[in-house]
Amino acid sequence: MIIIGEKLNSSIKSSLDAMTRALNGDDTAAVELICRQEESGAALLDVNTALTGDEPGAMELIVRLIQKHSNCGVMPDSPNIDILYRAARICGRSCLVNSFPADADLSPLIELMRETGCSAVLLPTESGRIPEPRVRVELAKSALSSLNAAGIESGRVYVDILSESLAVKPDAAINALETLRLLKSETDARTICGLSNISFGLPRRMLINSAFLASAIVCRLDAAILDPCRRELADTLHAANVVAGNDADCVEYINFVRDEYL
Repeated sequence: MIIIGEKLNSSIKSSLDAMTRALNGDDTAAVELICRQEESGAALLDVNTALTGDEPGAMELIVRLIQKHSNCGVMPDSPNIDILYRAARICGRSCLVNSFPADADLSPLIELMRETGCSAVLLPTESGRIPEPRVRVELAKSALSSLNAAGIESGRVYVDILSESLAVKPDAAINALETLRLLKSETDARTICGLSNISFGLPRRMLINSAFLASAIVCRLDAAILDPCRRELADTLHAANVVAGNDADCVEYINFVRDEYL
């Protein structure tokens, strides 16, 4: 499974501070956030600069720092297509833009993906609302059909299974996992989720996050946005990959335990 680091998000105070300092010429903290996530196993880094006061400038700066100081791909995170363009033109095929509503006019997304070669996250929302699983899947299938007709391969599209807070919706995890199951059985798109959404508003959030991550891995989730630096999630990831049959002869699990615990 592809791990996408979530820590370069301006809604997190420490990350906002690091981005603000970088905009003012001191990129030490931002580079540390980049390197720490890569060292913890992240293949891509989510970047949200909405609260910096200079979203376009901060996005370009952080993207260039990622390219300079790591081998990670970039996930520019913004509802603004111009911001996504700005990042994708820098990153090209190592870019996964986050995100675009499945029920919107897809022409801007198609143009972006054609021009830059980036991949994209598709949100199966309905007029900004999160529908029940069957509707999510039908929205995704319709959007995928349009993208495929425009020459965009399904492998470049990640459909968000839309995990919501269990504190607000008790069936949120069940609905997300059912969406994942249906997408895997009825489409050839990849799947993704923002892991921490599921536990928002609850105590001991890592317990919930770990349980949901294990369930999603067994259901063949392709990518997750999470905090790769949390030991609990690393433990769960390696153990769940064994249970799901993703780790031949348990080699990765054994090496992980040897490196981290012995």
